[in-house]
Amino acid sequence: MPALASVTITAGIYLAMMEGIFQLNYLAIQLAGIFVLILAGQGFGIFLPNELRIVLELRKAHPDVGKIGRLGLLNARLAGVQAVFQVALIFVMASLAAGLVNL
Repeated sequence: MPALASVTITAGIYLAMMEGIFQLNYLAIQLAGIFVLILAGQGFGIFLPNELRIVLELRKAHPDVGKIGRLGLLNARLAGVQAVFQVALIFVMASLAAGLVNL
C-alpha cells in the first residue's frame, strides 16, 4: 500500500502538470496538496507503524489482546478521519477537472 500511495501522489502531480493546472497559487491545488500531505502522513506515520505493532504482537507466544484491540481501534477511528479527507480530496479534484480551478 505505501508504494501504491506514493505512485498515486506522483502520478497526480505529473497529470496536473501535463494538463497545465499545476499552479500553486490556485486554492484548489493548495487544498489538494494539504489533503495529500495529511493522508500520507497518517498512512505512513500512524497506520503503517500500528499495523506492524499488531503483526509483531500477534507473532508472540502470548499476544496481548488488549494492546491489539487498542491499536486496531485507533486504526479504525483514523480510517474514519481518512475517509472524510478522501471525500474532500475527491471534491477538490472534481472541481479541478470541471475547470473550476479558482475554487
